[in-house]
Amino acid sequence: MLFSFKGRCTRLDYWVKGVIPANTLLFLAFFVPQASWPEGMDTVFFIPMIIVSQWIVLAAGTKRLHDRGLAGGYLLFLYVPMANIILMIQLGFLNGVCGANIYGQDPKGRPQVAS
Repeated sequence: MLFSFKGRCTRLDYWVKGVIPANTLLFLAFFVPQASWPEGMDTVFFIPMIIVSQWIVLAAGTKRLHDRGLAGGYLLFLYVPMANIILMIQLGFLNGVCGANIYGQDPKGRPQVAS
């Protein structure tokens, strides 16, 4: 769940397996480094934590967009002011597409809705 960009995930998975671990890593990156560490050691700790945190955000967000029937490229809007609010609503609060789509089977196992 944390590192793969393939497949779909539910809203619960997005929050529990994506947002919470990523924010935990960000918290650790900013608050664990100590003034008593040798110079440069905080950078050695900080940079990898930020990279891993962003990777988790992108992987979970991509899967969540896949569940909504959208391409993962829309995640770039996370870095655009005001557009990121609309995207966060899509990611965290709106239900996914019922049934299978081009990105995989429905993670909730719901049947396909005829249109």
